[in-house]
Amino acid sequence: MTNKTSAGDDEISSFLLKNIIYELAEHLAYLINNSFVEGRFPDSWKTATVVPIYKRGSQIDVASYRPISILSTFSKALERAAYNQLMGYLSNHNLICNNQHGFRQQRLTETALIDSTQYVYYNMDLVRSCYWRLIEP
Repeated sequence: MTNKTSAGDDEISSFLLKNIIYELAEHLAYLINNSFVEGRFPDSWKTATVVPIYKRGSQIDVASYRPISILSTFSKALERAAYNQLMGYLSNHNLICNNQHGFRQQRLTETALIDSTQYVYYNMDLVRSCYWRLIEP
């Protein structure tokens, strides 16, 4: 989690949580582990505050803003714990394809393009047909 001072409905910022984590660690671990065991995500952690952020253009034009959702700091901690456990399991059991770049550390859009370009050049050197389709969402 980043050290942001914005807080969700729980009014606890990640900055504050990081400064009191040693006092809360045991209790937070209990909540997170209990959530995993029961397969439940606390309802109070599902609420987000949506805030408009100015992009550019006229400040009176709604299209000049983009919404961001400010989530509960505890919900972000739970999501991070779930992510870490899942990615740890998948990595340890070699269940992630090496070509998977999204949602992985040290893997970016740029690294995906570099790998793809190298694959195309490799096939061109072998005088093989190679088709490459890029789709923008």
